[in-house]
Amino acid sequence: MAIEDEDIRDRETWAGVARLWYSKAADRSPEVGRLYHHLAILARPNGLQQLYLYSRSLTSVQVFHSARESILTLFNPLMGRSE
Repeated sequence: MAIEDEDIRDRETWAGVARLWYSKAADRSPEVGRLYHHLAILARPNGLQQLYLYSRSLTSVQVFHSARESILTLFNPLMGRSE
C-alpha cells in the first residue's frame, strides 16, 4: 500500500478516505469489479468482508480477474501454504 505502516493513525485516516471514495464509486458503477477489489484490500484485517468483496469483484459485470489471485492469497494461511 502507498501509505507507510510506520504511523498507524495516518494509515487508518487515509484508508478511511480511500474507502469512502471507492464506496461512492461502487455505488455509482456497481458493475465495475475493480472497485470491489480495492475495497477488499482496504478491508484488511477483516477476512470475511474481504472474501465478500473479492467475490463481488469476480462476479461483477466487468470482472476483475486479478481478484482470483487475491482471494487465493486470503486462503493461503488456512491451507497451510505460504507463497
